[in-house]
Amino acid sequence: MKIWRTSILFLGVAVLLISSYTALADTQTDGSNDVFHWNYYDTGWAWDYNVGDKPNIDISEISYSVDGNELTLTLKVDGEIASSDKIGYWAYYNSTDTAYWMSWMNGEGMGMAITIGDAGGAMDLDPVITASGDTITGVFDVIGSTDNVGLWGWAAEYTESGDQTTAEWWADWAPHTYAPWYTPDGGNGGGTNGGTNNTGTNGTGTGGTPGFEILTLLAAVAVAFIFFKRRK
Repeated sequence: MKIWRTSILFLGVAVLLISSYTALADTQTDGSNDVFHWNYYDTGWAWDYNVGDKPNIDISEISYSVDGNELTLTLKVDGEIASSDKIGYWAYYNSTDTAYWMSWMNGEGMGMAITIGDAGGAMDLDPVITASGDTITGVFDVIGSTDNVGLWGWAAEYTESGDQTTAEWWADWAPHTYAPWYTPDGGNGGGTNGGTNNTGTNGTGTGGTPGFEILTLLAAVAVAFIFFKRRK
């Protein structure tokens, strides 16, 4: 009888541990052939939607998981992760008090984690960022809460690096509803198939970057960039 009770106890603990581990993971999938394309037409600059010939920036999945004191953030594409100064990848995960961020461009990764609000102060400035095949992986130290608030990513290919206004470029957001030019009816808010409804670079979509305040995110990115440049 004692052995039976002990077995039940161990089984109960195992179930709780498995349930806890499952709760500390999430995956967001994104459809194929849904890349945005910023291009110039007779009527001006406008967006094409559902572009299908850019598999290397066509995000298929973004996910995170927590194992002990490590948080792993991954981003996958339909094609292969490219190493180019004109192609970039970004992934973000927000908990209730912590922001995790990583990027990959030109064969190099960078990223950071920072706590904000009442928990502000803790940082991980040196996560391990790697890329192989169709996947980018970032391994961070857990520095705060791991409760999921926001998980998203995006990828872009430029003809002129960083020019999002006067040069042709392509981008994909995952989940796709977070694209700044997304509209609930599936449109793009900026013109389709030849720019027949061009509304300019800001578009009219209802999507946008979710999670913490954008200023906090930009501050985190700035600190990471400065730290990365110093290491170089």
